[in-house]
Amino acid sequence: MTRVRRLGLAAARRRPRVAAPVDPPPTSPTGPIPLMGGVHRHLVWNREGSSFGAIGLDVNAKLQAMNTAIVRVDTEWSGFEPRAPINGVRTFVTDPWAGKLTNGLKDLRDRGIKVMVAVNSTPTWESGHTGVRVLPKDPNSVGPFAKWLVETYSPANGYDNIIGFEYYNEPNLAGFDELGPRPAHYANCLKVFYDAVKASSNPTAKVIKCGQAENAVSANGAATDLRFHFDNFIYQRVAAAGWGYFPWDVWGTHCYPGTNPPSAVSPGNAYYLLDHLRYLFAEMVRRGDTSDVWITEGGYSAHSNTIPSALGEPPSWQAGVSEQQRVDYTLAYFDRLRRDFPRVKAAIMYNDWGKGNALAATSNVDRHEFGYGLLDHQRATTLPIYSALRGKYADLHGLQTTAPTAPPEPAPATWPTAYTRLSNIEPAAALTEVSGMVMSTRHTDVAYVHDDSSTNHVEMVNVRTGKRLATITLAGVPQGDWEDITRGPNGTLLVGDIGDNARNRTNQRLYGFPEPTTIANVTVTPTIYPVRFSDGVGQDCESLLCDPVTGRCFLASKRTQDELNAGLVAKWYEGPTSLSTSGNVFTLTSRKHPGNQFGGDWAPDGQTYVLQHYLSARVYDRNGVELKRSPYSQADLVQAESVCFVPGQVGALVSTETTATTGPPIFYLPL
Repeated sequence: MTRVRRLGLAAARRRPRVAAPVDPPPTSPTGPIPLMGGVHRHLVWNREGSSFGAIGLDVNAKLQAMNTAIVRVDTEWSGFEPRAPINGVRTFVTDPWAGKLTNGLKDLRDRGIKVMVAVNSTPTWESGHTGVRVLPKDPNSVGPFAKWLVETYSPANGYDNIIGFEYYNEPNLAGFDELGPRPAHYANCLKVFYDAVKASSNPTAKVIKCGQAENAVSANGAATDLRFHFDNFIYQRVAAAGWGYFPWDVWGTHCYPGTNPPSAVSPGNAYYLLDHLRYLFAEMVRRGDTSDVWITEGGYSAHSNTIPSALGEPPSWQAGVSEQQRVDYTLAYFDRLRRDFPRVKAAIMYNDWGKGNALAATSNVDRHEFGYGLLDHQRATTLPIYSALRGKYADLHGLQTTAPTAPPEPAPATWPTAYTRLSNIEPAAALTEVSGMVMSTRHTDVAYVHDDSSTNHVEMVNVRTGKRLATITLAGVPQGDWEDITRGPNGTLLVGDIGDNARNRTNQRLYGFPEPTTIANVTVTPTIYPVRFSDGVGQDCESLLCDPVTGRCFLASKRTQDELNAGLVAKWYEGPTSLSTSGNVFTLTSRKHPGNQFGGDWAPDGQTYVLQHYLSARVYDRNGVELKRSPYSQADLVQAESVCFVPGQVGALVSTETTATTGPPIFYLPL
């Protein structure tokens, strides 16, 4: 999202009226918050006056009342150090914004709001460039500034609410690095910044890698485009330089989905979609980076796309959504982060209050910018998004609030803390031998469930109630021996027709189709992927998993009882890098797990997978090391052959082939 911003440089706008005070929020909970909801705060901009006063206090109070956990405050190195060194002596200005920064930060502290300080720009004396929107010429010059900054704005000086410093903003755009994109040069500058912080008297301050415009990673780890693969190039620089560590504590990224809902699927090059986080996490796993991820900017702009004669039709990236869509999409944005991307620990919405009245905008750029305000351009709390986020942030942060909320659907219910029967699936001829199950990434509490060998249907089932919601019919394929279902690449589902009780099949295959966007009966014609094994026929598989990092599928072939008695374990096969309709050889690997496995599921973030063993579900890391296990009762789950993670990977669901008049049970196993 190209947004060239000016801090303290633009002429002051007309000052709006001060709105009535709002009630303070409830006391913040103790302990860490799994997902911090935040707001981007333009604390030092000219529009808030020449000093920190009534306007700044008003905005901070309303963000406090909105249950905001963290704000991102943007600052400028060129402001902190406007003059070149004299005889090698560097001189810094503690607050070049007449107290707006120092007083504003301490007011946020007193309100219990955490802060991350974002540092942009470079002094012209250092860069030799005509403007400040450029990276430093010499990366080493950023070190003394970084040390001064984190020591000045440290707990020792009363800023114990500042938890991190983000070096630079969107350098993959020419609007922020006029000589860029230069990912290797940025990585060099970031390393100097990081090293200076860790050598300072405030070494526990987090260093946050800059957020790029969009999630700037490729789908397969290859780096070919300096703008859209900027972050891949950063990893390449770290590896090539041999630093031996990642020069950041937190990975920052920006995510503005435009007019798309959070459920929209990225095919691998829709970098702006929330779903593209999957590819970011895959790259982080490939590189061995275990950092937390913060979305340091994101959100939706609400404005009309009707074409005023003075503006013309907006380009797609400047299109807006309606106020109600903004509410629905933003709440769903946080719901999906919490459900599918637990590695994201903070999501900061852009921005605090409208820069102007979108109805009076004189350009598409202004109209789009103005539509991001969570408070309106007069700082009123009347926008629907304010009330909606107040309720959502209370939910995220474990608070109680009486503020009205407008969620598109109820927040996801919590999962049990102990082994328990969740439900029984409604009896149906299509589900007499449940053999595969996987949770939806689009629909809350919905799983895709299929039978073993009696139909060619996949059922959509509410796992909490057992209600069958819809039937997906796979046209043109036989019902052979369906044993498992998994999430495939690019928002698809894969059904594994992979069983072979007689150990003589030559026509095992996978059936792929897009995950439905709605809950309704539908007939699909799946893509057929033939399966062969590197060591020949005779592989009776019941587990199908797809690694979201590599895109490769895995199959596990059962052993006979005699083979198990002889100490053999299930054979694991790895598929090709991408599936082909002309044939796919699955190669025997050295991966081993105890006994046989009867079903499996890979977590959406690619960090872990769960397997169903005899009388237990077990979680493994990417290398096959067992991390956790949860037992179940044989009496409850006779011949259980389906397992899947619940959102957040806090537990697993297991069902069984054996049925009764009450329908197959779904049991929850805590992990």
